[in-house]
Amino acid sequence: MEHRTLILRARLTSSLSLLGILLCIHINFTLAHFLPSETKWVMDTMYFFYFAGAVLGVVLCPLFLPAPGVKNKPLLFSICFISFFLAVEVIFRFFGISAWLGSAAIRSIMAVSEGIITAMCHGLFYLTWLRKPRPAVSSGHENRTGRFCSLVLGAALLGSVLTRCYSVPLLEASVAAVDPFKGAEFSFGFIKWCMIFLGVSLGLCVFLIHKAAVDSPHTTDYFFTEPAIKTNWSVIIRLIGLASVFTILNGTLDVRMLPLYSNESMYHPHYLTVAAVILIFGFLAGRSIDCFIRWYMPPAVVLFILVSCLPLFEDYPRINLIMSTMISIAHYTAWMVFTTAVVEKYAGGFWFYGITLVIFFTVAFAFLAPVISPFVPDSTEYIVLFIVLAAVLFMLLAFRLIFPKQPQSFVIPVKKRREQFPETSGFDEIFKERGLSQREIEVACLLVDEGLGKKEIGERLYISAGTVKVHISKIYQKFGVSNQREFITLFVNREQ
Repeated sequence: MEHRTLILRARLTSSLSLLGILLCIHINFTLAHFLPSETKWVMDTMYFFYFAGAVLGVVLCPLFLPAPGVKNKPLLFSICFISFFLAVEVIFRFFGISAWLGSAAIRSIMAVSEGIITAMCHGLFYLTWLRKPRPAVSSGHENRTGRFCSLVLGAALLGSVLTRCYSVPLLEASVAAVDPFKGAEFSFGFIKWCMIFLGVSLGLCVFLIHKAAVDSPHTTDYFFTEPAIKTNWSVIIRLIGLASVFTILNGTLDVRMLPLYSNESMYHPHYLTVAAVILIFGFLAGRSIDCFIRWYMPPAVVLFILVSCLPLFEDYPRINLIMSTMISIAHYTAWMVFTTAVVEKYAGGFWFYGITLVIFFTVAFAFLAPVISPFVPDSTEYIVLFIVLAAVLFMLLAFRLIFPKQPQSFVIPVKKRREQFPETSGFDEIFKERGLSQREIEVACLLVDEGLGKKEIGERLYISAGTVKVHISKIYQKFGVSNQREFITLFVNREQ
């Protein structure tokens, strides 16, 4: 089978498994809605074990599943690892919701298993979309995760959100019309079949990854080669901080900003509008994550400022609807785009599965509401104060992402400028034989050795991009090529 077809099928199966686990996560909140009031406390303990399982999965998944930049584990090894945790989850669910409610041990084991499966699904999703940056791309804005990764993630996320949103009224009008507990039983069984579905998808995904590696072991386009980037921890920490600010604020407001997770919501968004906008944002982010975040931050800051006024308008339904819809768009955009951006800025390695979950982990702060709420005064003035402080912190964290540090543009003497670019390339003699000038040799070295584009070369040599374009055109003419990829290929072949 063609290598590209294998990659596309691996992406499809990993996307289906991600949709499956997100459905399981959100239907759990539907289940909680229908539980008798005296048993709702069981969900709080389940969350703790679920997040503990996700942390455990971050450690275990790289040991048993494929990871970027390392040799793939044996296929049987990976399949057995996936099958074990799926079997634990499905077998216990066949015992029924009564056994689940009646045994803390069963609930804890299942929650840990679900957390590990969540780490699997997120990691394999981004693994199949990950690819090595291509040096021939001169724009500098091509995403490592591909053009449609954020769009697919947004579709999976909003699909599960809409299922949660509309499942409650549908169940209340059907199976739970007489006995609300029937709604909890139906949700419990629905999660069981979702787990079976995503288990099959995970197994197929791992099989396709291994087959693609065997069929094309030397490829440099996808996830088998360590991505040629340096981990940008500064940006990663800022993205984690920005996502955390939103969820900590939500915990401060006792989870009233996330109506899916609470029956006593402050805001009630129009989810069809949210879904449509998120899909558009996912498509736009696929063109360039960095550019999208720079455009996204200013309106997000303004939204935070507006949110500080929202508690004053709780009794105005139309304002509530508009603002809550905007808040939900901001929340799910952060979840979708920031997670992908964190993967973009990470160079791969052992903690790859953890880095794909890092923004998802910030959601855990929202469930600290029972711990935070007793320390938060109930008056509107204090709530507004907390939101304003969150907006200020958000602006401070977002500043460098909106205004990235620009290279210095001061002029230096020609002599020093020449010393910064010694002829260190192993192909200098070839360049001279082809009749390249000194400046053209400097440009050719940066093209071959570092794969830079016109803009970057201009910044390095302190010349305009137009001048660089003229030099590159003459270089290609002298070597009989038409683009940077063909030019670099000449020298790659010589190295081999």
